[in-house]
Amino acid sequence: MSSRSILIVDDDAAVLESLHDELSPVFDVTCVGGGEAALAALKKQRFDLLLSDVRMPGIDGVDLVRQAKSIDPEMMRVLLTGYADEDARLASRARDGVFKLNKPWKDELESVLLRALEHRERVRRMADMVGNLDRLAGLGRMLMSIVHDMSSPLSYVQANVNTLARDLAASGSVTTSMGADDVNELLHDVREGVRRIVELVQRIRAYGNPTSSEPRAVGLRSVVESALKVTQSQLRHRIAVDVRGTDEDALVMTPGRDVEQIVVNLLLNAAQSMDWKGAVTVELGARDGWAKLSVTDQGPGLSVERLESIFDPFHVGTSPAEKDGIALAVSSEIAQRCGGRLDVKSELGCGSTFTLELPRVAVA
Repeated sequence: MSSRSILIVDDDAAVLESLHDELSPVFDVTCVGGGEAALAALKKQRFDLLLSDVRMPGIDGVDLVRQAKSIDPEMMRVLLTGYADEDARLASRARDGVFKLNKPWKDELESVLLRALEHRERVRRMADMVGNLDRLAGLGRMLMSIVHDMSSPLSYVQANVNTLARDLAASGSVTTSMGADDVNELLHDVREGVRRIVELVQRIRAYGNPTSSEPRAVGLRSVVESALKVTQSQLRHRIAVDVRGTDEDALVMTPGRDVEQIVVNLLLNAAQSMDWKGAVTVELGARDGWAKLSVTDQGPGLSVERLESIFDPFHVGTSPAEKDGIALAVSSEIAQRCGGRLDVKSELGCGSTFTLELPRVAVA
């Protein structure tokens, strides 16, 4: 049986039987007798192609292909008619994935359907090319941000190492002219600078190389708990995190630990916006097929101008609330790959709230 699936819709049982016999050697065929049954089938299963008669009682073919597009925009649609139907002609000229085939179809049927599927593949390849170009452009724009973000930790790593080197060269022993506390403070700053550089490189790699792991269902509350463990050493004794919301652990689909990475990024971004002191509220919820998580900080907030570019990898802010553009760009990218979205609401002097919404997985 072919992996290419087709839904055939016609109110004439004889036509359905004929189409099924002709196309079943090439396609995985499903037949239904009207527009209402077709919409029900489209909501339960994805098809590569919809082949529909134009004139049918109830929902006609032209209306069906329009509604089908809202259910699955990528599915190709072919109208089959034995009349000089003006609505069908206009629909097929709308350049939105509708083809028209006349009855009797003779030898044209299979070639038209295959041509429709080839058209879809061309559109997909073009979309992939555009996406790759956008990604390359984003990586290019990131260069300025990388230089900006690395300059600070590199400068104090270099300064502290030079101080230790001079002291060692002058005395033969680091501790002869510097106290142990001074040495420890310098080494702490060096380690912190190196950590920030390594973290920055990891985020750049994540932005440029999306994960290919198979998606799996995870509980959003469980993701938050894991993210809090990951950030424990950085937030401990400095940031109070209050997790609120439903006790229900709404399921979402995530490749690998991608959603956890979003939550980690949002927690660290919130802490950084408050200069690593204050309280963060994490709120969980679920509604209308969506799982929702928001992270609210008590930082200085963002201006309207900054809000417009906050998820841009090129974004380089000057305040503590705006210095982690790459992490936020990565988070927005991951959310979109998971079929969701990441938004922000903020007002100067009133903090910021980042909200992640992901499609909720129904529990069987």
